[in-house]
Amino acid sequence: MAFLKALAISALVSGASFLAGAVGLSILNIYMAGHGMDWFNQNFEDGPEGVSPMSVVLALIVLTVFITTFTVSFRVTRIQKKKSP
Repeated sequence: MAFLKALAISALVSGASFLAGAVGLSILNIYMAGHGMDWFNQNFEDGPEGVSPMSVVLALIVLTVFITTFTVSFRVTRIQKKKSP
């Protein structure tokens, strides 16, 4: 039960971080494009289609948030379970 609870919590939090990260990176993209920098928004030449450095950064943000939230919530749930009679 602790595993499922931690999985649900981390899925919700990582979904919210995806939205916040996408908005933040979009604002950064608009700002940098206004100053003539567009290299980080172009797709990689050798690799999967449609993957740019910005999408890799977003994926790393979401993955980091998911793993951290899952670990913390799983440990907290197990500690609470051990303390309850």
